[in-house]
Amino acid sequence: MKFLTQIFRISVAILFIISGFVKLNDPLGFSYKLQEYFSSDVLNLTFLDPYALIFSFIIVVFEVVVGVFLFLGFKPKFTLWSLLSMILFFTFLTFYSRTFSKTVFFPRATMKLNISQDSSLEVLDALKSSSLFRNDQYSYILYPNKNLPRFVDKNTLTENQIQSSELLKLLIKDGNKQVVTRDLRGDYHFNGNFNNVDFLKKALAKLPGSYKKLVEKDSEKIYAIFEDIFNHKSFTGRSGTFFGYEGLGSIYWHMVSKLLLATLEVTKDAIGNNSDSSKIGRLFDHYYEINAGIGAHKSPELYGAFPTDPYSHTPGGKGAQQPGMTGQVKEDILSRFGELGFYVKNGCLGFSPDILNPSEFITK
Repeated sequence: MKFLTQIFRISVAILFIISGFVKLNDPLGFSYKLQEYFSSDVLNLTFLDPYALIFSFIIVVFEVVVGVFLFLGFKPKFTLWSLLSMILFFTFLTFYSRTFSKTVFFPRATMKLNISQDSSLEVLDALKSSSLFRNDQYSYILYPNKNLPRFVDKNTLTENQIQSSELLKLLIKDGNKQVVTRDLRGDYHFNGNFNNVDFLKKALAKLPGSYKKLVEKDSEKIYAIFEDIFNHKSFTGRSGTFFGYEGLGSIYWHMVSKLLLATLEVTKDAIGNNSDSSKIGRLFDHYYEINAGIGAHKSPELYGAFPTDPYSHTPGGKGAQQPGMTGQVKEDILSRFGELGFYVKNGCLGFSPDILNPSEFITK
């Protein structure tokens, strides 16, 4: 009995550790799920939205720490009560959300949109012929790609911007290059080592004491000039930290799987309503084309990873990046159930594999 207890303890510990590390791969994504829980449609705690990312980090780190404690047998009472609290908390959220249809666990439950088949086909046709379609991966990027000016092109202050700040004028006059420099052509630039405005703030704080009064007077003005030049707040990707494999030109596989599931539902509705066969055929084509672009149907060379492993993104010119049990897995499972035709009606389980490709049936 004691042996079984140890086996279960280690198994649960590993489960919590793995679950925590998967969430650590994408704490921002987990914060979005917390925001869903905080929304007015679920727990109505919208005042907590600004702190969702902080809660995300705390919960994820706590989950890993508790898992490690359990694995090592450290502080057993604290660990067991912490585990029980987390299990009860998330069980309540899942029960409350699912029972009262408060959140988007299953798209058909809460996100049914009244879009006609003609409109759906128009959108799908437009997507396929748009710049959102990436031919190399036979799939769709989330944002329209565009060429952004390079750092050396953006990082130039105008004469008016320099003249608007007494501190900047004095720094240039004194030959101090901690914040701004002047090149051989007479153009002004912020220090090339600044990644964002926080680097600028640190540089201003490290200026010699003789500049202190001007720093206090002009700092906000200089921050505004910096943000105006680089426009860091413009949205070029999902991640606030902007990983190299996110942003413009990147495929977000979870979003592609959402598109797949939405197309499946439109197709099943068209079949159920006995719509025009040509329109159903076009919907079939779109569904299987979207499905063909998903990693599981690609070679490792094209996908850039083991095809059946879930990955978060595929940036332009690279293979799949950021492995982890992403939300894509849920959408793909739902889509597969839809292909197989599972449905429940009047308490009975039924099968209607109208969308299943005939080639998948056994012929012998």
